[in-house]
Amino acid sequence: MTLTELSIKRPSFIIVIFTILIGGGLMCYKNLNYELLPDFSPPLLTFTTLYPGASPSTIESQISKPIEDALSGLENVTEVSSFSFDNASIVLVEFKQSANIDLMSQEAQRKIDVVKSRLPDDASTPVISKIEPNAAPVLQLSVISEKLNDRELRQLLDDELLPKIKQAKGVAAVQVIGGVKREIRVNIDQDKLKAYKIPIVAISQAIQEANLEFPTGKVKDKMEQMTVRLSGKIKTVEDLKNLIVYKKDRSELKLRDIADVTDGVQDVSSVSRINGRNGIGLRIQKQSDANAVDMSE
Repeated sequence: MTLTELSIKRPSFIIVIFTILIGGGLMCYKNLNYELLPDFSPPLLTFTTLYPGASPSTIESQISKPIEDALSGLENVTEVSSFSFDNASIVLVEFKQSANIDLMSQEAQRKIDVVKSRLPDDASTPVISKIEPNAAPVLQLSVISEKLNDRELRQLLDDELLPKIKQAKGVAAVQVIGGVKREIRVNIDQDKLKAYKIPIVAISQAIQEANLEFPTGKVKDKMEQMTVRLSGKIKTVEDLKNLIVYKKDRSELKLRDIADVTDGVQDVSSVSRINGRNGIGLRIQKQSDANAVDMSE
């Protein structure tokens, strides 16, 4: 029996079949993910190493060259390139298309563990990362305020807005650009420090010891068990100023006597502007299996 004959003699059967196919198609279309780029991973690995204060020539001789030599011995390598900048080194390793990039990453990690002992002590551990197009941000936002200053806006963003954004379905990470964060600065007077003959390490240690929080034990009774916690964190700037940093006999030296304590902001390392106004930029990355359109909405 041909399809034409079946359609004429049993139209209800054909209608049911096509209804099922249309329904299944609509269901698949509804669950279809939207991607900006196809899901692929080029056979590339990057190795980033930070060395604060070093010049490009020092970076090249002490970091880039040893890492380059170690990675050149990997299998399926087609090209090794290095870029030496102020304070940082980036080594790019390209493999053959047939290479298993995950396996090569493990082999590269072993090579880095061996060469790590030959790097300068102040240099950071090389960070290995794959180049993944889908890891790029799919949504970029800017936050500005008419009433709040830069510090208050960043505080509001960190305390209330960012936790809600990170909990949204499909969000993997949020990168923050711009804004200023609160910072308590302790500027010690060197002349007073010498006059009291106190090492600066003792001042730093006194501040750390006065700003601790840790469990101290448990209290049990017949009905329940409770954990006892010692909370000794400094809550206000005045508490920090009145902190006793040195004792001798009956005399006490407070932090305000040898240092200027200010409630300020961190040094600005990035700036975000929209229409010429300072704001805070957000770059939102989606999870690998998330729908970009649904996450953006």
